[in-house]
Amino acid sequence: MALPLKAEHASETEDFESTAKIVKFVVVKKREEQDHAPREDLLSFEALMLPHLDAAHNLAKWLLRNDEDAQDVVQEAYLRAFKSFGGFRGSNGRAWLLTIVRNTSYTLLKKNRVVDLTTPFDEEIHVSGHESAS
Repeated sequence: MALPLKAEHASETEDFESTAKIVKFVVVKKREEQDHAPREDLLSFEALMLPHLDAAHNLAKWLLRNDEDAQDVVQEAYLRAFKSFGGFRGSNGRAWLLTIVRNTSYTLLKKNRVVDLTTPFDEEIHVSGHESAS
């Protein structure tokens, strides 16, 4: 199943723009905080990763079925990608980023998974056992 790469509705476009602004803000803040990081690396990160923001958001939204969670996952994934960018040696930034988005989405799904701890009540076993004890 192919994922759309662009927003289909005006509200989705606004959400993408909002997420893009937040991601760019985070990159700028990290740039200011990390004087030891070469400026070229930061510019390379922006050039390689920011063009894939729509695809990252669409993948997260498709996996999570929730736009707000998708925005949170994309922001977290971009932070993880930024922190790990020094170790990125590949030529396909899109695949690398979408792998981080996928794994971050799975982590959120796993964290929010509801575990059923109930035991089904079997009336025959529980009621008949109680009556014979009387």
